[in-house]
Amino acid sequence: MTQELFELDAIEREKNANLNANYRTARNEIVRVISSIEQTTSDISTSVRKLAQYQTQMKIALDQLQEARISSTTAKEYLTDYLNLFYKMELELSNQGVNDINELRLFITSDNINQTLVGGDIIKAMTLQLVELIQKTNDEEDNKIELLSKLGALKQLAQTTLQSYRNEIEKLQQKKQYLINFLELYKNKQADPQHKFDKVFSSKKDVYLSIQTFLDEIVKKNYKSSDNIAVKLAELSTLPDPSDKESSPIAWPIYPIEKILRYFNDSDFEKEQGFKHQGIQIQALQGTPVYAVRDGVVYHTFNNMDSISWIMIVHQKGYVSTYQYLNQILVKPGDMVQRGQIIGYSGGEPGTKGAGFVSEGENLTFGIYKDGVAIDPLTVLDLSVVTNRQETLPDEYRIKYLNDHLVRPIDVSELKLVEGNSVDERAQKFIGGYAVGIYRDLNFWNSVVEGTNIDRDMVICVAFAESTLGNYLSTANNIGNVGNNDR
Repeated sequence: MTQELFELDAIEREKNANLNANYRTARNEIVRVISSIEQTTSDISTSVRKLAQYQTQMKIALDQLQEARISSTTAKEYLTDYLNLFYKMELELSNQGVNDINELRLFITSDNINQTLVGGDIIKAMTLQLVELIQKTNDEEDNKIELLSKLGALKQLAQTTLQSYRNEIEKLQQKKQYLINFLELYKNKQADPQHKFDKVFSSKKDVYLSIQTFLDEIVKKNYKSSDNIAVKLAELSTLPDPSDKESSPIAWPIYPIEKILRYFNDSDFEKEQGFKHQGIQIQALQGTPVYAVRDGVVYHTFNNMDSISWIMIVHQKGYVSTYQYLNQILVKPGDMVQRGQIIGYSGGEPGTKGAGFVSEGENLTFGIYKDGVAIDPLTVLDLSVVTNRQETLPDEYRIKYLNDHLVRPIDVSELKLVEGNSVDERAQKFIGGYAVGIYRDLNFWNSVVEGTNIDRDMVICVAFAESTLGNYLSTANNIGNVGNNDR
């Protein structure tokens, strides 16, 4: 593809030594994606090397664990035998009323051995030996638990790296296909000046025009005939609206909120695109979960490789929300969704699915409309959850931030979210940061709930509240087991 770009350069320079503006724009897009492909390829190579290292380390850890299990079993056997002997010795000395006299009692009670020595020094020596055996057994168990935790951590690292590897492979394939499509479009444009290539750089406006068309339909209640939209919206209107109980009429579509790239009515955007920016553009890593901001009905989805993928949801009280630059969409038109439900995953990385030909980078572009009119999302969102407010929010939102901060009983601006690409990864991250001993191993928790209908993560939460995941096995903060101690 790089060679093909050089050939295109040569063709264009024959026409215009300085290259015309349209070709420069197209060429910049091609170079940007090629550079991105090279970076993705480098990331994949790094993941492969890490996986090889983890495989070697896990093999060593497994061998060590096997040795530890054998050693632990042997220590337990020794301890069991010694306890049996100790018990018999104690029994012989204390059970003097029994009629049957065996050789051991005859030996230890004979005149040849001082009774004090038998009752004192020997038992004392045996007790010390018993203590040593118990300590040895405990050490072996601690070693086994430590190795289990080490192996669990290595497995988790390997799983995380493997998932990252898969994600990067997927992105690489998407970028390569994107580049192939782009070059094909450009070549066709050369043969046919009216080719759709001229429209690829106006895809933002296409989304804008589509939103305006759908908003007009919704306001006039002239809904699309497909997907049972009218029936679903009628059903929605009869349901209670949970958002009435919330301090803010809409929830954030993505977390955490660390940076807003473009604001409502961004002046630079209007100069560049020729129409107003009717929402906010939130910085978000590729693949971040995107949530419905209110209960509603999915009105429209557009899921495409080479264009901006987006969702429109209709809510009660005249609200409509839109979500642009989605790498993956999990809902379809006609679906009923709830506030906080995951509806897709963010995208925007140049050359990947749902980013379009003019993506500025990873982001979620979010819009909210009331009775068909775009409103500033920051006027109806809870701003107290925004991190780094001084750099993120302009001065005009200061009063709103202070009011929201006052309404919320706790300060969540510095709240850390548990990271991870899956529920298991986040659970392991959580217990890895708080738990001790066997409680740090996710496999232990899976075994606890195996064969039941009890949610594993609820058990982890209860254990955290009751004992701080093994740090305190008895606490004063019992959360409901009246009459029981926390053990």
